[in-house]
Amino acid sequence: MQGRRFVDANVFINWLKAKPALPLKDETALISGYILHKIEKGEEALTTVTVKDEVAVWLSRYKVNTLKRFLTLLPGYITLEIATPSLTDQGKAGKLMGKYKLGYTDLVTLQVMKRHGISEIYSSDTGFDTVPEIKRVFDELREEDGYGKFLRLLERTLKKSE
Repeated sequence: MQGRRFVDANVFINWLKAKPALPLKDETALISGYILHKIEKGEEALTTVTVKDEVAVWLSRYKVNTLKRFLTLLPGYITLEIATPSLTDQGKAGKLMGKYKLGYTDLVTLQVMKRHGISEIYSSDTGFDTVPEIKRVFDELREEDGYGKFLRLLERTLKKSE
C-alpha cells in the first residue's frame, strides 16, 4: 500500500465544476471525483489551508453556488488532514521560484509535502512532473478496479436523479 498522498486544488475544482450528466464524458473530472471518493471511503491524505483557500476563491469567482457545499462537505473527509504551511515552508517556496514549472502556491505545496514525508500528489497539473522527487498520481488511476466501480456507482446515482 502506498503512503499518504497530497491532494492538489485542481482535484477539488475539476470535480466541483463538472456538470453531472449522462453520459459521463469529462475524464479529468471523473478521476478527480474518484480520488475524493477514495478519501471519503477512508484513504488518508493531506492538503493545506492554502489549497482549501485556492478552491474557495475559485468557486467564489466561477461557481459561487457550490462554495457553501464545498465548505460544508470538506470537514466530512475525516481522513483528509488540512495542514497550515509554516513561514519556513513559504520562505523555501519563494527560493524555488523559477526552478520548476510551478507557481508559488504549488511550491508551498512541495515544501509541506517534504515536511510531512509525502512524495506523491494527486493532481492533474503536469507541472509537478518536473520535480524529480515527486510522483504525480492521476491518469493511471483509471486502471484501478475501484475506478470502474466508482463510475458504475456514479452512473446509478445519476440515473436515479433523472
